[in-house]
Amino acid sequence: MLGGAMSKEAYYFSHDANARRDPKIVQMMSVYGFEGYGWYWALIEIMREQEGHKLEWTGKYFFQGLAKELSTDAERVLTFVDDCVEEFKLLRKDDTFLWAESLLKRMRKYQKQIEQRREAGKKSAQKRRENKDKLTPVERTLKPNSTNAQQLKETKGKETKGNKERIYYEDGVLNIPLKEKEYFEKAFPKKKVDAEIEKMGRWLYANPQKRYKNWKKFINSWLERAEEKKGSGHFGAAGHELEIL
Repeated sequence: MLGGAMSKEAYYFSHDANARRDPKIVQMMSVYGFEGYGWYWALIEIMREQEGHKLEWTGKYFFQGLAKELSTDAERVLTFVDDCVEEFKLLRKDDTFLWAESLLKRMRKYQKQIEQRREAGKKSAQKRRENKDKLTPVERTLKPNSTNAQQLKETKGKETKGNKERIYYEDGVLNIPLKEKEYFEKAFPKKKVDAEIEKMGRWLYANPQKRYKNWKKFINSWLERAEEKKGSGHFGAAGHELEIL
């Protein structure tokens, strides 16, 4: 339930700086104060980590586990959650799941942005390939007014650069050639490699300071950890921005 495999996928989400002035939040804080404010955002973070961003609440010890996460007791958590659903309309639930519509809305927007960046990356790569195909063999290796030694050095430099760019990261997308992806799919048959590649792209987007010279090693290490722990291969730090509706 809490702190499971999906908790390793803790990426950025947005949250308005003036969220505490939202009428629903104000009502909640009038009863539970800043303690309730903290509980609410902790619940949002936990939901963000779950598959589908919904929290399954039907387990026998669900509220005991949630109480431990929120540093309080199960009875207070049960009352708080019920109030957030029935009185403050901050959360919703059915017979199985607990969720926040505002979080789902933001995550849909985030996924759309990721898809747009992925498509833009594919179009950019296709355009580069088309431009390269227009060059003659001589144009690909030689430049006017260059010595043979310079031409040879530049050609080798381009080949080296091209090899490095076979796997590359751009705008939230880790681009992996089909041949390389097929290799990882064979090496890790129990994992959904496409889904893990998406997670890698999101993790890299949320952690811009993390860039790697050896992308194959990065991907292999991620998938090894994901297979060992039956989750995602990297940890991130959840952000704290979310629109309240």
